[in-house]
Formats: sequence, structure tokens, C-alpha cells
Amino acid sequence: MRAIYVIVLIFLMPIAIVAQEKPPETTDDYASILAGDTISVNVLLNDWGMEGHTIEIFFAWNSEVGEVSYTDSIISYYSYYYYMGLDSVRYILKDLDNGLLSEYGYLYIDVSNYGRDYLNVNNISAVMNAFGYQFNTLPEFDTGFEVPVGSRANSIFAFTLWMGGMDENDELHLAGERYRQIGVDYYVGPCGDSYENQQMIDYNKVWKFNREELENHKQNWWKPNYEAIDNIISWPAHGNAQFGQDYHLAPFIDHDEDGNYDPLSGDVPAIRGDQGVFMIYNDDLYAHEETGGQKIGVEVHATAYGYDCPQDSIFNNSIFFHYDIINRSDTAYHDFFISGFVDLDLGNPWDDFIGCDTSLNSFFAYNGDNYDENSTLWNPDTAFGYLNYPPAQGFTYLNHDMSSFIGLLYTGGSMSDPHFAEEYYYIMNGLWKDSTSVTYGGNGYGGDIPVKYQYPGDPNNPLEWSEVSAEIDPGDRRGIGTIGPFDFNPDDTIQLDLAFVFARDYEGDHLSSVTLLKERIEQLQWYYDNDSTPCGETWSGTQKQIDSDQIFSIFPNPVRGKLFVKTSYTPEDLRYEIYNSIGQLVQKGYVGNKNNSIEVNNLKKGFYLISVKTIDEYITKKFIKY
Repeated sequence: MRAIYVIVLIFLMPIAIVAQEKPPETTDDYASILAGDTISVNVLLNDWGMEGHTIEIFFAWNSEVGEVSYTDSIISYYSYYYYMGLDSVRYILKDLDNGLLSEYGYLYIDVSNYGRDYLNVNNISAVMNAFGYQFNTLPEFDTGFEVPVGSRANSIFAFTLWMGGMDENDELHLAGERYRQIGVDYYVGPCGDSYENQQMIDYNKVWKFNREELENHKQNWWKPNYEAIDNIISWPAHGNAQFGQDYHLAPFIDHDEDGNYDPLSGDVPAIRGDQGVFMIYNDDLYAHEETGGQKIGVEVHATAYGYDCPQDSIFNNSIFFHYDIINRSDTAYHDFFISGFVDLDLGNPWDDFIGCDTSLNSFFAYNGDNYDENSTLWNPDTAFGYLNYPPAQGFTYLNHDMSSFIGLLYTGGSMSDPHFAEEYYYIMNGLWKDSTSVTYGGNGYGGDIPVKYQYPGDPNNPLEWSEVSAEIDPGDRRGIGTIGPFDFNPDDTIQLDLAFVFARDYEGDHLSSVTLLKERIEQLQWYYDNDSTPCGETWSGTQKQIDSDQIFSIFPNPVRGKLFVKTSYTPEDLRYEIYNSIGQLVQKGYVGNKNNSIEVNNLKKGFYLISVKTIDEYITKKFIKY
């Protein structure tokens, strides 16, 4: 009996020994990082292995928004400069003594990103990215052009600039992006002779200001206990000569007039509007993966801005961009074009029409019928439609004539998105990507009469060419409006001002919203041309008035016969000018009669602007003559 017991014990001992072998155990690790930077973490410090055993990282998976490498004990993580949020790296450990593998372990990385913010001063909330690709987030592709604010409805999916031209040898140089899915053409920061990853970190930033912050700095910079905010201190006014960057970068108001930016001496960033977002990017850092085009050597200074002007429906529903597009290369380009690429997803993206107005240098999207449904076709999340009273969304060049316009389709074929630099350039020349001409009538393809503008007619007029009159099926649309050609020589700067204008007629239908949109663009152009706004400041950014009504106000409004004026000035000193809705001067004089009134009975019915000159500035009011 004792012999049997010994035999059983000898048999069970190896089983007991094996049963005692345990796999490694992982404990989650946490780290923080700035987008564009690299961090290394020894994950074994808080993981467990059997005493006397050696454990190491067996495998670590890559991330969709970063790059991962690993050694026996350390995971290194590089964050792509466009990502913001919580990322994770999954890994497995191996016990080298018993060969057992652990369950999954996780390294969580909290990625901070100063290269993304919102322009949200009025009825539009728009995502801004430092690398020039606007109105949605990457890699999620969450739409970020919400209007009205709080509605969860968006009218634009994406916006970016295309640009390109021919060098002295007639070779094409081109930069352009659509969705940054197959690669990128633009990179954060200025051009230079050399580049380091630190530039990606330092310039992966948008500098956002509210006017009050800048005014506060102007008034208090000299006080002993005053501390300027970080965006004022870090304002990228000057480049780094060590890397071959130009000395003059972001614009500023030089208070001490010494040519150097020093906020501690009263200098202050120059930003338009009541809120502005500034960024610098280039096409020179790496090869162009999106288009395959040769580098241009272009540096882009971009300011997105808006006005806090809730009393004016035009400015309250518009945002603006100012660009300085600088040739930092040694190459002279000819036939150089710049295009605005806008994916116009108006609520539900699958039932839109597109068109242009050549007299307004604009293109726009509007709904294909009188009801804009919600949609779940794009992704599992709902694309919120505008339901009743669908709006119209416009894109406008304010300081250049639009030389061509083409609307692209979501489906394949010659009328769809380009994929190679030559196809981009054909479209920028007002051709289809297969180099054939846009033709008048139908869908614009394969006809007999070449044209440069697709769907330029008023959709309210069945006799003019539009998607309505052509009886096209509505769907997803992209618009490409182009300016040029330019000669673009070394050190040349092309200045570009443009506007995104939203209009919704709550008393009409989807087509009357187009009419309202055009009226708003026309009035907006007048304000731009006259360096004026109804918001108490000039367009170019002089100091905002506290209350213009204390200086000059009018009544009644609307008016039939006499327009009465209330002013803190002596009437004989106040000269006025009245302009109609297209900017024509129709009446002028002095507010100099006994009852401070202006006779307007001779004016036709409609919208007018009255402008008066004070000692320091112009004040503009609008009124309606009925």
C-alpha cells in the first residue's frame, strides 16, 4: 500500500509543479504627451512576473493616430500632430522561463493638442486646424461647421485650398488636399532651410484671441503686476534664422515702432474681427502624398475671424478668412491658380444641389427639395438635417474674381474627385479631370458649348441653367471655385479674402434661401469694399466702438419721408452719405436743419446704408425705405 502511495506521489509531482507556473500579469500604464511629440514608457515597472523569471514585451500593436515601437521593456509612442484625445497601445508580455503569455496590457496616452480650436464668436461654430484643413476633426471626421450654434446641424464637411502652377520649364508644382486619407500636402509651420520635429510641436498651434483680450493688453501692458496671456507671449511674429525661416511671420501692431515684436513693450498681435484664429503652414516640409505634386515652396499665413454682431443677421451668420500666400522658393511660377475646395454637406449630405453666381464671385449649396431629412448613411451617427425651411450655404471671394467653378460628384467617373496632380490642375483650369471642357447645359459634361462656370443660373428661374432646370438628381456635392492665373515670383505674396455665408428663409422654401443668400453676399461685399461693418468697427480692424448709438442714431426705421437723427455732434459738423444695396451713392449732405432730419422721400423702396464721418471714424447704420 505504501508503495502505491509513493508511485502516485511521484506521478503527481510534475503536475503540481506545472500547475504552479503562472503567466505574467499586466497593470495599465498612463502617460501624457503633446501632439507631435514622442514619449517612452517602461511598462514593466508595474507589471508582474514569477519570482526569478524574466519577462519582456512579446508584441505591441500600432495605433491609428500614432506610431509605436518597443524594446524588451519600453514602449515608445509618437503622436501624429493632428490628433487630440485619449489613445491606447495594446501589448502582450512573455515569460521567457516558462513561455507563458499575459493577457492584454494597455498603455493609455492623453494627447493634448494646441493645433485645434473653434471659431465660435457668433451663430457659427467652426473647427480650425493648424495645418489648414478646416471644419472637421481628424481622424474621426466629425463635422465641425455647426450653424445655427446648438442645432447639431452642419452645412459644410471640409474646406481647404488647392494651389499650383508651372515653373520656368513648364513643370507642374501643386499642393492640394481633399480628406488627408491617402496622405497630406500641407504641414504646420513656416518654410525653412532645415526642419526638426520641434517645429511640428511648436507650430502645431492655433493662436485664438477675443478682441477684449487684445484690448486689455493694450491698456495694461505697462502696469507692474500685469501678466500677458500665453497666446500674446508666444505670438509667432518672427521666424528662427537658424532654420532659415523668414524673420517676419505673424502680423503685429508695433507699439514702440522698433520692428521687433515685444509684448512687454506694448506690441500686440494684429487680428481681425471680434474673434480670430491664426495659423501658419507650408507645403515644403515633406513630399506631397495626397496629390503627388512637386513642392511649391509656399508658406501660408491664415486668419479665420468673425464678428460678435447679433443684431445683424448677415455678420451673425458669416465667418471670414484672410490669407497671405507667400512664395518662399527660388522658383518663378506662371499660370498659378488658387482654388477653394469645399465639401458642402448641407445637413443631410445626400440631397443637395450646387451652383454659382459669377457676378458675386460665389458658389453655394442648397437643398434638392423643401425638406432636409436626417441621415444615417454617412456613418452610424446621425447627420442632422435642417428639416423644414432648408438653408443655403455660400462661399465667396471678396477681393478676387472667380475664374472658374466646377461641382464634383461623390460617385466615380470624370466628374468626381481628382487623384493626381495633373487632374487637380485641370479642374483648377476650369476643366474636368480628364481635361475635357465643362459644357453648357445638362450636367455640364459632354456637350457642345465650352464654359468656365457650371450651373451659373438662378435656380428660381427655369430659363437659366441650374441643377433644378437641368432636372439633376440631388446628392453629395463638392465645389471648387478658382482664382487666377497669377505670375507668382520668389518672395511674392498673394492676399486672399473670402467669406462663408449662411442664409435660411424661414418664410419661404429651399429656393428662396438661395435668393436670401445672394442678397446677403451682395451687402457683405459692400461692407468689405467700404472697410465697414454694422458692428461698431471697420472691417480691417480698427478699435471697436463702445456704443455708436451714443454718437449717432436714426429713427424711425423703416422710414417713409423724413429720417430723424440723434447725435452728440453739432449737426452742421456731421456730413452724411446714403448708399443703396449695391453700393451706389444716392444722396449726401449735412445734418444741418432745425429738427435734425434728412428728407428721404425721393428714394426708392429698399435697403440703404447711411454713413457719417466723425472726428475719428465712420459710423454706418442701415435703414429701410418703404
